[in-house]
Amino acid sequence: MSTRIDEPATPTSLPAPRRAPTELVAALRAELVARVSHLVATGPRLEGTVAIALGAGVGVRGVVPIGTAPLAQLRGALVARLIPVVLAGIPLPDPFAQAVSAWRVASPAPGLLAHLRALDAEERARLRADVAGHARTLAGSLVELAVPAGARVAQRCAIPVVSTPVVLADTLDLVWSAPSGLHLLDVTTSPLGPEASALRSLHALTWTLRTGRVPRTSASVSTATGEHVADDVSASTLAGALDAVVAQVTTQLAGVAA
Repeated sequence: MSTRIDEPATPTSLPAPRRAPTELVAALRAELVARVSHLVATGPRLEGTVAIALGAGVGVRGVVPIGTAPLAQLRGALVARLIPVVLAGIPLPDPFAQAVSAWRVASPAPGLLAHLRALDAEERARLRADVAGHARTLAGSLVELAVPAGARVAQRCAIPVVSTPVVLADTLDLVWSAPSGLHLLDVTTSPLGPEASALRSLHALTWTLRTGRVPRTSASVSTATGEHVADDVSASTLAGALDAVVAQVTTQLAGVAA
């Protein structure tokens, strides 16, 4: 079920805490291994480890060909670097400069950094204004959503698929615990659409496989519109995400072998 998480909760709508069912997590892991093992066994021989960046099939940031939307790519990368700054309550007198500084420290992709350096004055001014506007929305949204200062930021997940050379990789923007359970939040600089829903499910599956804990919710917030949407995570949510992961692995293994 999807809900707008900017709507006020009522006592009857608040979910009760829950424990992750061990058998569900074990079943997900077993099915993932069985299906990926079958793909590897029946396909061309693979050399070395194959890393699969989850979400590459649903239009998440960082996978659009860089030449098609460099400003959008840069905006997403820079706004992501402001998440821990905003969460720590640090003032943002110059969001663009602060984001660029933090981004450079994080060793950005050389191609994307080259695009930043190649911007002309007009493009740089537009990017500066974009980042400032998204930063304001981000700050307001994190306050509105009551994301705690202690939330974990940019949680990288690497999940080796047992007995195969495949490693699944994902990054979760924000993760935190509350009395109602564990919550995930993805921050995007694009308006929310079907791809955001698919990505929420993938993040929930990633966290479940990595930790053995099923999140209570997996949510998205758009810094373009300020919209927030959260999905309650269920067994069907995770099963659908597993199908999507296997489909993505199938496509990428075919590309590696070509």
